Amino acid sequence: MNRLSQGTTDVKLNGQVIEAIFSGSFNENAINEYARKIKAIIDTLHSAKFAMLVDDRAVEGGTPEAYAALNKYNEWLNSQALVAKAFVIDSSMTRSILKQRTPALGKQNVAYFEDVAQAREWLQNQLAAA
Repeated sequence: MNRLSQGTTDVKLNGQVIEAIFSGSFNENAINEYARKIKAIIDTLHSAKFAMLVDDRAVEGGTPEAYAALNKYNEWLNSQALVAKAFVIDSSMTRSILKQRTPALGKQNVAYFEDVAQAREWLQNQLAAA
């Protein structure tokens, strides 16, 4: 059965920072669509260093298959020129689930914030030091 994707992502490149805003509840198809968007942006960077800002404040959850797909995508991301990733999350439960279900994040330079401006500042500092 081909399930339609759930949840939405808005992805854009802002200088050296890929910014993604997640909204809703996610299934595997939605995560795979997100991964395709990110891979397309990374391809345009031609191996240049980059950082990511992931705004998860509007995330309502995800299926187990969505988290498996997210972990697989992060395993791939670990082989790219990613310098740092900042998550903006205002729910300790969402943060806890993300960390538990996405072990590939453990190999990344990750920080968690409740404020987008603080996340952007941290990412710029990480890029400058890289």
